[in-house]
Amino acid sequence: LKISQFINQIYPTSMGNALRIDSTLGNSEYYGIYTLIFIFISTMLAVKSNKWNWKFWHKNSNQNYLSVFMVMVSAFVVLLERVMIIVANSIYATNADLAKVIALLSSVVFYVGIIMLIYFGYNFVKKLVSNEIGSLPLAIFALLNVVLLLFTQQRGSYMGLMAGVLISSIIFLFSSDARAKYNKVIKYLSFIALFVFVIIGFLFALKDTNALQNSVILKRIQTIKLTNIILHPVDSFDKIANEKVTYTELVNHFGEATIVSRFLNAKMSIDGVNDSVKTLLLGYGQENYGVVFAAKYDPRMYQQEVWFDRAHDVFMDWLVAGGILGLVAYLTLYMTPLYMMWIGKGRKNMHIGEKAIMTGALAGYFVHNIFVFDNLISYILFVAILAYIASITRVHNDKENKIIFSDKNKYFVYGGLGLGVIITITLFTKTVIMPLMTNLDLIATLRNTPTSYGDIATTTNKNLSVFKTAIDRNTFGSTEANEQMIQQVARLVSVDLSKMPPEEKAKAEKSISDIKIFAENSFEKMIKENPTARNTSYYGSYLRMTNQYAKSLAYLEMAHNLAPRKQLISFEYATMLATNGKLGEAIKVSKDAYDSEPTFETSKSVYEGILSALNAQKSTTTKQLNKNLKK
Repeated sequence: LKISQFINQIYPTSMGNALRIDSTLGNSEYYGIYTLIFIFISTMLAVKSNKWNWKFWHKNSNQNYLSVFMVMVSAFVVLLERVMIIVANSIYATNADLAKVIALLSSVVFYVGIIMLIYFGYNFVKKLVSNEIGSLPLAIFALLNVVLLLFTQQRGSYMGLMAGVLISSIIFLFSSDARAKYNKVIKYLSFIALFVFVIIGFLFALKDTNALQNSVILKRIQTIKLTNIILHPVDSFDKIANEKVTYTELVNHFGEATIVSRFLNAKMSIDGVNDSVKTLLLGYGQENYGVVFAAKYDPRMYQQEVWFDRAHDVFMDWLVAGGILGLVAYLTLYMTPLYMMWIGKGRKNMHIGEKAIMTGALAGYFVHNIFVFDNLISYILFVAILAYIASITRVHNDKENKIIFSDKNKYFVYGGLGLGVIITITLFTKTVIMPLMTNLDLIATLRNTPTSYGDIATTTNKNLSVFKTAIDRNTFGSTEANEQMIQQVARLVSVDLSKMPPEEKAKAEKSISDIKIFAENSFEKMIKENPTARNTSYYGSYLRMTNQYAKSLAYLEMAHNLAPRKQLISFEYATMLATNGKLGEAIKVSKDAYDSEPTFETSKSVYEGILSALNAQKSTTTKQLNKNLKK
């Protein structure tokens, strides 16, 4: 725990002190696949170099440890800046002057480290390309990534690593070419494969012991009941399909809530694409998993995130986005490089070691993606692997090149290239630059908060101007801009302005009224153009908080129709029905929410609360009737 706390001081992670490391790339899932792919890339480069000189002190050693060592030193210099900041903060109370000097020096150290990293990193890559780096530094780098992967505690990446190592080892063991060329490597890989299987058996044998349950690295593995999932797949799928099986029973069967959510998301994805022939073949389009999630919501998801915009399974994501045709097209990205390496004309350009390890990398990536959605980092690395395989196995045809770049065709080629540049710049501006500017605008509005009563009018007017600019760009960031703006309005209308001087109060009321009118009009326009369960329920909640009950009911009814089985929307809708005097309808909605998953305690509380309100109303009506009869 002390080591964990120290590491988190130097490099804070989003996972807290559990030492489940992540990185600036994103959370531990993003970092897990990053380390997984670099394990295979480093191993492939080590095997390709095939220079295994263990005596690093030997004068004829060709491993080039120095270039690797200098990259590591540069990285530590960069990290030293964080240590110096921590020291400066710790002594600031007792010696402020020294703390300021250390903080200033930390900036110098950081920039020196960055310059070193660029220089020695370039030197390392240069030597790597010219095959001047031996196999051992690359093997050490692969092992370092294994350690980092273990500390991400990313189980999908663990399984991907085991699958990749197993497949690569099988190819090495059963290939005569590999046995002839990589006799030593095969011995090592045989040992590694045996070690992996021993570890798996060890984990199964000790999964219920305190040693495993208290392990920082392995405790998340023991929560999965693999025996139920692997040995009883039919029973597992029956439990997922049968909605009478409660959430608690699913957790007991599969071992953990996140495993349950993966299966339920897969079920909802399949239910969604089966809605029609069109969705089955073509899907719902990119970034539309939220539509399926709302319409096909399984009430047993109540313990999970409120909104899922991904199925947390790449193959289900592509099935929803592109239907069967889209999924098949995505799967060809795995099949094509395998064909090029093992069957295509250029297969001989790639030696057996490269092919074995790159096949393992594709298998590891495939298995990892069963449990996690893709992200920018994983896409970049995946495409890099595809590009590497394509460049090595491509059969060059000088005749084709001469035809394409002949005098007759060159103007068409140059014209096409010019048109491509124009289209690329246009798309880049629309899809990257403009959303980035919108993002920066939103950050500015979050930072621009009033520090006193007198600042309310100024900051509100400034934020309104920024919000208008951000929304007018009409990018995919406009939705976030509308949500952030409506949140600010909800906070502003709750501010007590009664203590302000009359003139300042009038200005503040005017500025709040202006942003409120614009925010509501903008949000309603967004809903009209694209009504979703998320934006209608979001707006309905805002209207409830601002006491616009009749209007809130209308939008929550829209949200309920779009996601009739989502309990949180049903709660809001039932509450608004009751608030608007429609207790009978409120009871029906809350009862349906409760019946859909009785283990959800909040459903029970809402249902009982509305029943109590109805009984109180009946009691009041009866008392009034008796009083009238007496009269």
